[in-house]
Amino acid sequence: MDSPTATPASVVVEDDLYYRTIRGKAYVNDLRSEVRFKTDVTERVLGAFDDAGIESPKVSADLPDE
Repeated sequence: MDSPTATPASVVVEDDLYYRTIRGKAYVNDLRSEVRFKTDVTERVLGAFDDAGIESPKVSADLPDE
């Protein structure tokens, strides 16, 4: 049986011709910690990408004409 401190997590990596998708799923013990957890994971991932010289894609802030 799992200990009460065990937290399930999974990571799925999917490769396509021009890109790789990495999705992670984890659960917090207290929903009040969810936003702080998401922020921490995002900052760590972006920091690791920066350390590895991986640039984030540039996204235009312009809205398309309708």
